[in-house]
Amino acid sequence: MKDIVSKVKSVVTFELPVQPAYVHAKFTSLHERFQTEDPDWSTAATRQKLISFYWLRKVPIHFLAILVISLIALSIFGELLLTDKLIVNLFVASFSCYIVLLVFHYKPEFMRNYLPQVENATALYEQRLNEKIQKCRQAQLPNFSLTLLFFVFAQLNGIEILRNDEKVSYC
Repeated sequence: MKDIVSKVKSVVTFELPVQPAYVHAKFTSLHERFQTEDPDWSTAATRQKLISFYWLRKVPIHFLAILVISLIALSIFGELLLTDKLIVNLFVASFSCYIVLLVFHYKPEFMRNYLPQVENATALYEQRLNEKIQKCRQAQLPNFSLTLLFFVFAQLNGIEILRNDEKVSYC
């Protein structure tokens, strides 16, 4: 029960989208999904997707959830008769509330918490990718070592190898 209350609280207070674990998981899942569609997909493109996801999905859904909750509370605790005048007043009030929330809540939350989390997720993903590449490079032998091994293998087995000063005839 306590877990459910904390989840509802984080949704209502708009804490869920800016939590580091959520942003990192969302970044990883989005990046891997888009990379399966396009192997050249960059982390900067995923960053842009996350930013647009915040403004075009999370913010409107959060505001609509608050609006629906308040309308349900009004209809339960008061007698709400839908008239044209009430609908117009609700529309104007909700638009005004959206502008206030946008200026004083969503944008500061975006700049103070969400954007740094996205930047951190991008850097962490690139760092992990670079570590994987470095491990692969360390596991591989350099070209000189491979050439030397091939030369020794060819000499031991009596295989004729082409010298760099020989000409090849294809006949």
